[in-house]
Amino acid sequence: MPEIREKQKKRASAPKVRSGCKTCKTRRVKCDETRPHCKRCVRAGFTCEGYPLDRSTTPTPPPAARLLIPRANTSKIPRVAIVTGNTILCTPWRSICNDEVEYRYFDYFRTSTVECMTGFFDSRIWGGLILQLCHQQSFARHAVIALAALHKATLTSASTSISNESFETQQATLKEHNAYALKQYANSLRGMRQMTLDESDKDTVRNALISCLLTTTFESFHGNQDLALGQAAMGFKLLGKFREHMRVSQVINDEETSTMDEELAQAFARLETTVRMFLRAPKENSSP
Repeated sequence: MPEIREKQKKRASAPKVRSGCKTCKTRRVKCDETRPHCKRCVRAGFTCEGYPLDRSTTPTPPPAARLLIPRANTSKIPRVAIVTGNTILCTPWRSICNDEVEYRYFDYFRTSTVECMTGFFDSRIWGGLILQLCHQQSFARHAVIALAALHKATLTSASTSISNESFETQQATLKEHNAYALKQYANSLRGMRQMTLDESDKDTVRNALISCLLTTTFESFHGNQDLALGQAAMGFKLLGKFREHMRVSQVINDEETSTMDEELAQAFARLETTVRMFLRAPKENSSP
């Protein structure tokens, strides 16, 4: 008779559990997953090292809003020196800041945020014209410090799910960056209100145009697209007067600032086109 083999009983398979505590995983024993410390570790006299971050319970950020101006990204743009004519300005940056905290944010803007700014405003405007203006006008300095703090807040928010820091620590850091950004932005707006616009003077028109650039960028990055559009519209009104001054400078052969001025004017011209496209685009969550 043919030999009859008894069928071996197979163990019921189950998906491998990966939610146990770190100590039980190291010991290769089954964890009872009691929170905050598993009972198996406590009974055996081991220190329960806790549980790995549960991605399913980590708050996920809301979908990114449609922005008038793209946020800074991590694409590196070659740094451009501050040049006036044939002279490179060696500016004592620390001396223009009120305290060490301001300087740290300002230095972060100068070394990191400037290199990541993309879109309608060329990096030479951020790293040249605006940084130079920071040495002369406090509204510009406060604005770029606010943008640096907002940049840090954006990076902190983006790294929430991958950082080793606790969620509470990250939220505290995020709140600190955002609060400082708003504080510096308020100081910048206060300085802008104190400016006197003389349309017959090219420098004051340029400063007013740059103030529109800074406020448009901040409001867009902060998610206030209606305010960003309003600030951009103010810049468009000044653009015509600024181009008149540029034509006069070309007639008298003033080449010292003509290149940077042309880039500033072209940036606002590109922004004007983008605003039209932004307004025509369907808004999110709109009914069909």
